[in-house]
Amino acid sequence: MKIFTYGINKSLHKNIRRYFRETEVVDVSEQYQDILALSADIVIISKSYCSQEELDIIKEFEAETKNMDDTIYIYLTLEHEMELTKAFGCYSGEDRRIWYLQWILTGL
Repeated sequence: MKIFTYGINKSLHKNIRRYFRETEVVDVSEQYQDILALSADIVIISKSYCSQEELDIIKEFEAETKNMDDTIYIYLTLEHEMELTKAFGCYSGEDRRIWYLQWILTGL
């Protein structure tokens, strides 16, 4: 499994890597075109980081490829990022963090 992150802060990116230990987590913030050119199972995008033009291009690509590709696109607002960072930092116990991460990601 491969996960791309785009514009995710370093702390949250580190926690995503730690949570998905068996997964390759790649930060493609330097070049959003990697999302279009390379294959990933999940793409996590910070809406506060990218421009509207970049966001439109990514969403258009997602729409065009949804019938040919099983990639899951997750668009995080700054509020989502803060909640995820807080969840990783504040809650104790692996089960609680896993539950909270799943709740955030499926509730988008």
